[in-house]
Amino acid sequence: MEELKRPEIVNVEDFFNEYVEYFGGQVISNNEQNLVDRPNADYLFKNENVIAELKCFQKDLFNNEEDIPRIFNFLDKWEEKKLIKKGDKLKIILGSKQLPKECYNDLLIACSKTIDRVLHKANKQIQESKKTFSLPNAKGLVLLCNDGNYFLQNNEFLGLIANLMGRKYMESEIDGFVYFTLNQVSRIPNSELDWRMWTPSYRLENDEVLGSFVNELGAKFQNEFYTMKTGIIPVAKIITDDIEKGINTIKTMKHIPKDIIYNKKK
Repeated sequence: MEELKRPEIVNVEDFFNEYVEYFGGQVISNNEQNLVDRPNADYLFKNENVIAELKCFQKDLFNNEEDIPRIFNFLDKWEEKKLIKKGDKLKIILGSKQLPKECYNDLLIACSKTIDRVLHKANKQIQESKKTFSLPNAKGLVLLCNDGNYFLQNNEFLGLIANLMGRKYMESEIDGFVYFTLNQVSRIPNSELDWRMWTPSYRLENDEVLGSFVNELGAKFQNEFYTMKTGIIPVAKIITDDIEKGINTIKTMKHIPKDIIYNKKK
């Protein structure tokens, strides 16, 4: 059997812009009707009456130099609340001691605020594009790509997004979202393959119109365009409408370390 190879790392925004035009949609910044004085969304699928915004999470939260002061603030707060001991701080930083659950929840809340800011901006952009193109009844879709945030596993990321959507965006311009990965792949038990994500969710249950569009968008992206651009043919996939089965599968997924994925040539 021929050895499977990983494709080169791609610029997600450029890659997806090209795909949207391949699919038959429009990149709004290239549209002659685009108004540069307002924060429009990224894509218009006029025939399907869908406006979409792409957001990429590239910052690895709590694992970069600019987050060091923030991490020490958390450590000091936890010590003050007697959740950790002073001697635990270095062990936690080095990863030799696990955080207590209450401390980890503080970090999840901070992550949720970051995601919330992204959703808030995407909602505004979709709203403006509906006005720009006079499409008040268009469906709003947010495409959320995890492209470097290794702090959250896929199930945690999805859980935070779903929680925010349910609490704050049920009356918004966002009718659905897709959480997906491209460069950032994962492993599942009993498989040596790299697994990418394409997981949609909708504001309204059984939104067949938007659901059908998203399924086609994902299928052509994963199976047709990706292969055409990279030469990589998918050898396995997991497709399910069973929510419980899907959640359980995603819970088993673990990111392949970024030093393997992003530095494979070094």
